[in-house]
Amino acid sequence: MYIRIATVKFPSNDKADAFIAMMKTVWFDKIDKETLNQEQIVVKTGEGKMVAWGIYKSREDFLKTSQIFKKMWMDFIKSFDGIVEWHEGDVVAHYKRSKNED
Repeated sequence: MYIRIATVKFPSNDKADAFIAMMKTVWFDKIDKETLNQEQIVVKTGEGKMVAWGIYKSREDFLKTSQIFKKMWMDFIKSFDGIVEWHEGDVVAHYKRSKNED
């Protein structure tokens, strides 16, 4: 598993909300059709701030679409006057609670 994390800051809560609305209605479809991203999680952390996780099966899948995706995402964020910082890497530890079957 390979994860790309982006921290994003917009100048206002309204711009962050508009970005989220566009992401849900347009961007998720674009991710599905144009990347090898398996899952996208976005968390709003405060006034105009959010963190997004892009989850890929492997580093190879990430590399196949990362440059195209990164440019598209940066352009999209900049169109809302936002700034972004990127973090990426292989998952080295992962905990997931097992379901207790009764």
